[in-house]
Amino acid sequence: MALFKNDNPMRRRFAANTGWLIAQSVFQYVLSAVIGIIAARFLGPANYGILGYGVSLMAFFGAFASLGFNNIQITNMLESPEETGGIIGTALVLRLVASSISIVGIAFTAMLARPGDKVLLVVTVLQSLQLILQSFDALRLWFQMKLMSKYTAIGSIIGNIACSAWRIVLLIQGASVEWFALTSVVQMLTNYLFVTPLFFIKAKTKLWFSFTVAKKLFLRSWHYILAGLTQAVTAHFGRLLLSSSLGDSSLGYYNAAYTIATMWLFVPLAVVDSSLPILLQTKKNNPEAYRPRYQLMLMLILGIGVCAGLGLSLLAPWIVRLLYGESYAPAATVLRVIAWIGIFSNIGSARGVYIQAEEKQSAIKYISLITALVTIGLNALLIPLYGLGGAAA
Repeated sequence: MALFKNDNPMRRRFAANTGWLIAQSVFQYVLSAVIGIIAARFLGPANYGILGYGVSLMAFFGAFASLGFNNIQITNMLESPEETGGIIGTALVLRLVASSISIVGIAFTAMLARPGDKVLLVVTVLQSLQLILQSFDALRLWFQMKLMSKYTAIGSIIGNIACSAWRIVLLIQGASVEWFALTSVVQMLTNYLFVTPLFFIKAKTKLWFSFTVAKKLFLRSWHYILAGLTQAVTAHFGRLLLSSSLGDSSLGYYNAAYTIATMWLFVPLAVVDSSLPILLQTKKNNPEAYRPRYQLMLMLILGIGVCAGLGLSLLAPWIVRLLYGESYAPAATVLRVIAWIGIFSNIGSARGVYIQAEEKQSAIKYISLITALVTIGLNALLIPLYGLGGAAA
């Protein structure tokens, strides 16, 4: 943090903002992990796999529903503060429309992919309702830009308490998997019931829609839309293929391992989220200080990733049995491999900051397209040969 020695107010705001993001994430992951693991034990690998199938299917349409605005909205607000109300309002309206279209697309795809599977159809449609609520990220990004993430952190904590209470009630009642599909919807609903009124109190900004602003947003975001679609292929094509080839239980094992492997990612992501507005401002006002500050962030998240990868890969069998029980034992093989995914995920998140600061959005679609094509090829080759191990690789 010595790089901020001449900017004490900014350093304090950065530290406080990052602290709130980490505190929120620690609470979220601890609470979600405990209740989620109990729910996974109750549902069993097959039903847990059905929920995972819905999540994977939703990821493809979620990339379209967000319209790539999460990646460029802060940049636009910093560059044109007088248009902040228009940027937020336009982004919100467009995302609501895109989310509604996506929900219809998800239902149609589920019917085509698994004809006659009514449980899967209901689960995926219920899960997809969260896309509507995710549209309100347009408001959350204002708090992130102002380094006021403590408010969204409090909202997230409230949402997680409601989500956990919902799961506990379902476990007590012995509810079916369809009711568990509403978990994320309950979480987001309570979160934004808190954040939305708080935004209007704090921002004191009137929201409005503008086709001109929409055009400006799309000129930057379409690269991210394509990147999001290809990234969804990269992250979820293997899971869908795994479920189709080896059954929902295999996907349940894979998702259990993936959940463990990514539990710690909130720490580096909090660093990246807090660094984004600071680095963008630094690039604009003090270009000489930008690169060393960016390098400091990159080295920090890389070091965290190496430590996490070593620990998870060495302790994989014990961690899986402790958290999920003997019925999920095959997940240990997966965990040994994907324990290292966090390093590359963190570098990808940090790269997003660099791409925005350097105005290199056009590169994203090429990077993502190459990655998606390689992923499709490797999954199609390795899953038939090595099953779960092939999907992890």
